[in-house]
Amino acid sequence: LVLGLWPVAALGAWRLARPLESPMARIAAVIAILAVPLPYNDLARGRWTGLIAYAAMPWFLLLLCRLTGIEPFGAETGRRAGRRRERRQEAGVRRLVDGPAWRPFLVLGLPLAAVSAFVPGMGLAVLVAGLGLVLGSLLAGGVSASTRALRGAIGGVVVAFVLLLPWSAGLALPGGWSTVAGVGRLPSRAPGLGALLRFQVGPVGAGLFGWALLAVAAMPLLVGRSWRFAWAVRFWTVTLLGVGLAWASGRGWLPVRLQDPDLLLAPAAAALAGAVAMGAAAAQVDLRGYRFSWRQAAPLAGGLALVAAVLPIVSAATSGSWNLTSEEVARSVGWMPAQAAEGAFRVLWVGDPETLPLDGWTLEGEQGVAFATSRNGPPDVSDLWPGPPSGATQAMGDAVRIARQGGTARLGRLLAPMGVRYVVVPRQLSTEDDRPEELGVPAALSRALGSQLDLRLLPSDPALDVYENVSWGSLRTVLTAPAAGAVGNDSSTGGDLAGSIAVLPGGGPVRFRGPLPEPGTVLLSETPSDRWELKVDGQTVDRRDAFGVANAFVDSDAGSARLKYRTPLYRWPLALLPFLLWTFAASVVWRTRSQPTPLEPDTQLIPIYAGTRG
Repeated sequence: LVLGLWPVAALGAWRLARPLESPMARIAAVIAILAVPLPYNDLARGRWTGLIAYAAMPWFLLLLCRLTGIEPFGAETGRRAGRRRERRQEAGVRRLVDGPAWRPFLVLGLPLAAVSAFVPGMGLAVLVAGLGLVLGSLLAGGVSASTRALRGAIGGVVVAFVLLLPWSAGLALPGGWSTVAGVGRLPSRAPGLGALLRFQVGPVGAGLFGWALLAVAAMPLLVGRSWRFAWAVRFWTVTLLGVGLAWASGRGWLPVRLQDPDLLLAPAAAALAGAVAMGAAAAQVDLRGYRFSWRQAAPLAGGLALVAAVLPIVSAATSGSWNLTSEEVARSVGWMPAQAAEGAFRVLWVGDPETLPLDGWTLEGEQGVAFATSRNGPPDVSDLWPGPPSGATQAMGDAVRIARQGGTARLGRLLAPMGVRYVVVPRQLSTEDDRPEELGVPAALSRALGSQLDLRLLPSDPALDVYENVSWGSLRTVLTAPAAGAVGNDSSTGGDLAGSIAVLPGGGPVRFRGPLPEPGTVLLSETPSDRWELKVDGQTVDRRDAFGVANAFVDSDAGSARLKYRTPLYRWPLALLPFLLWTFAASVVWRTRSQPTPLEPDTQLIPIYAGTRG
């Protein structure tokens, strides 16, 4: 799931260069895609989504190039044309009709939906690639044909959106952009233009060797002719567009901001590999048309530059760790899961988006600060992709904002109804990092957290601050009498849940059971919903909203209890919807694929008979 992404990227680059019918071009494309520092920096920073985008992008770029129909991606030439003619003759036809006009949307949308399930912003990368091909054609020609790539990209994104329903519909809700792009960082902490051109978003790519790959990719612009020069211009435009948008986003010049530039650098990396392939093809074909000059030295210089581009990668591999830290921040709180024996709880993470061990949401009023939640300790894989924030989630961010503005000295009481026991503020990428001043939260926010009367600073690693909420209550708890009397308060008031009894430890995540040791009000720290049902000794307990962000079951008796979430009946058909949509789309693609591609779009099916009728 991690190391296997490099072969996927290499195979994609090989297929991208295959229409050039040059073994040297294919080899050069593979070396180039493997020499890009981007995936190694993603690995060092623990950005799996960036790795997936890097591996998938050469394949999507190939599909977009085919949609243009521009030589060599759309023309039948050379050995491939001969093989296709032979297959048509064996099939008994001279001309074959094309598939439906909307088929390319499905061909692109199906794999895009599969990748977007892990990288929600992948559609943005595909759109950037399609737009870059069109802009490049303004310089190189073929604008009309290139618009088919942009239309295909838009259609593919629409198909992927439909195939991922109903999950994708949540991205349109407030806060859904954080799921796609993360939380934008402070402009002072965003990579510079030079670093982005070298794909140096981590420890790999610095120095003179970091520019070597760009030098190799520039060769077809100097010696290329015909379609090799034109495609080099298009690929370079995609690269510059991706890098430029990533830089502008980091500077805060765009309406939307990205947490990481990886999504925009993925098409740039794939296009750069395509430009290198065009350079190798140009060295074989176009140099013959020039008189002896400096251009004859270009292939040698390009080869040396390609070797130089590989050297930083080899250097990063010598230790075998690929610059991965052995002491991540999340390990510093590895003691937390044992505390769940006292009752289930949430952990609130607040800090620079780069330092958090999971993606989160924007903290309103604090530029470059994100917050996220996990349960019973450090996050696991199920916490990596946040959905749109719920009312309870948003209330946590609002509580921190109120404390930051000096509106409360008891932040713990505001967080207690959500079951928040610990507030963790990472200040470094890892416990080995020696640059804490670069990634810490704003000083005003740090002072606000440190001045709260019900947040106790615990001894911890210097890489992070850990506060314990002394007013917390378990996610499922029998409230004390004073706390039960305050359940009608809203989230801006909260309550002191200290002394409440943790209950219902068994089961999960939507079904729990266990004894209630005493009568009282049971608090469930989940998003308020009348679908939650508590039965004690078979008797249903009345439910009401609590603190505006949780559920309260009032006047419960002691006894054997069962708590469950009653899934609405309409959810079951909705659960089948993605399966039906995927099955339909795949079957349509398969049926239309059985019709070979025509030589001419306006020809008809003409049978060829082996003999004449007697």
